[in-house]
Amino acid sequence: ISGGQPLIGRAWGRTTLHIQAAPLTAVTPVMALTPPAGSLGFAVRGAGRVTARAGGATVAVVGTPKAWTWAYAPVPLGRSGAALTLTAAPAGDAALDIGPVATAARGVSVRSVAVKGGAVVATVGPGAQGMRALITVGARTVAAGRVGATGRVTLRPAVSGRARLVVQGDAARTGASRVVQLP
Repeated sequence: ISGGQPLIGRAWGRTTLHIQAAPLTAVTPVMALTPPAGSLGFAVRGAGRVTARAGGATVAVVGTPKAWTWAYAPVPLGRSGAALTLTAAPAGDAALDIGPVATAARGVSVRSVAVKGGAVVATVGPGAQGMRALITVGARTVAAGRVGATGRVTLRPAVSGRARLVVQGDAARTGASRVVQLP
């Protein structure tokens, strides 16, 4: 901590910083990143603004008084570890809490979905190779497969109507989903 005098607290069994009135500048120790984690995440609660950088782009988050808001500072590809630099500025005399810092999984997104001849063809964002993809109707799985090396998956459900394409997350990647209208 190079500026400010926070109080130390706890949330989720981890250390938090409580800042009131004066701005805070802090740098975490270097945290190891296990691929494909690509960011350092932290939580903010209270009135004020926090900016953070972990070697990549600077992110800014505005706290909300009653709920924790999570933010993610990207780490450049290829790095095996990074430190998070935080600058927190409480609004007026209000309090601002910064929650635990943790490595965060790289998220994936469903970039496109097309229905061709009864098959659902989807393109998922980078880093999704090997993730499980499902077509669900309600709680029932009607088709399943794996995302290929190119980020594409083709599923052939034997139903029609409204369904959901789900790319399931795993220990290191967050999943995604999209509604699909089947013929």
